[in-house]
Amino acid sequence: LGEGKFYMQIKQYKEAIEQKFQFTPYYGTLNIQVDAFALKEFLSQKKRIKIDGFLTSERTYGGIFCYPVKIKKQKKIVAGALIIPERTNHPENVAELIAPVYLRDVLSLKDDDIIEVE
Repeated sequence: LGEGKFYMQIKQYKEAIEQKFQFTPYYGTLNIQVDAFALKEFLSQKKRIKIDGFLTSERTYGGIFCYPVKIKKQKKIVAGALIIPERTNHPENVAELIAPVYLRDVLSLKDDDIIEVE
């Protein structure tokens, strides 16, 4: 849908991610399908970092819960974050990943590829 690209370009989100994760997020997110129960279990054991929502003259933007992760495919590893926006159109079985690079290129991903997130 391109929504991740839109939100990752917003100055307030970009700067908060840079401050909390020490990387500039690539303009976009990688959406992955997950088991909703397994995701909740996984996140319960990870450090949660909150990016607060904010107001502009046009609208209100919700907060984001972020979890530092390593994203792997075969021997390639990228440090990034799994993000859970407070407001989202995604079902519970879809998670979003951000990283300082375009994950599809760096990990040579195609639709339906399997990756590991830890």
